[in-house]
Parts: sequence; structure tokens; C-alpha cells
Amino acid sequence: MVISFSEPRVRNFLLGKGTVYTFRKNRRKQFQKQPREDQLRRKGIPDWANEGRTKPKIADVTIHEVGAFTVPELKPYSDMSSFASFGEWMEAIKRCFHYKDLRVTDNGWLYKVTLREDPA
Repeated sequence: MVISFSEPRVRNFLLGKGTVYTFRKNRRKQFQKQPREDQLRRKGIPDWANEGRTKPKIADVTIHEVGAFTVPELKPYSDMSSFASFGEWMEAIKRCFHYKDLRVTDNGWLYKVTLREDPA
């Protein structure tokens, strides 16, 4: 199952730095199906990334599920989100998720995505 990075800033950060934290509205099915033991160990899942729906592969990646987060809990991860500030990251989340109002109580899933040199 592919992970898409339609936001150029995030995609370029991943390709340049090798790691990016990304916030998603829903939990990835891969992790729902992952054995409980692997979930407890926070074992990453090999995957691939693209620029958006139906676009070709840009990189092989490993995805680690950090967990379920509310909006304020994301702040410590903003330095590795590709955005200059927490506020910029929140604006991008609103835009990407088509939120009119991103509330403090809204939650989603945080993932750490890392480039992989050797495809699995």
C-alpha cells in the first residue's frame, strides 16, 4: 500500500533529509493488520512513496506508526515535519484534509517515514 506525499515541501524534505513525520486522518490498514507483537515493538513496515494518487514511485520507504495524537500533541514533532513552525504544519493539515476548522480535540495518526536504500 503506497503512502502519498502530494505536498511538495514534505516530499522534498523526505527525499533530502531521509526522514519526515507525517500526520494522517485515519490509521493505515497495514498497522491494523500487523501482528500485536510487532505493534508493541513499533516495528516498521516496508512500503513505497509517490507524489499522489496514480503517480509513479519516487522512493522505497519504511513507515513507523508513532501513534494516535490530538493536534496539540504533534508540536514536539514539528521540527521534522518539513514546516518552519507548528502553525505552518497545522495550516497544511487543514488544507490537505479539507478541514475548515482544525480543533484541538481533532485527532489522527502520526507516522515516521524513512527512506530505504534496499527495497524489501
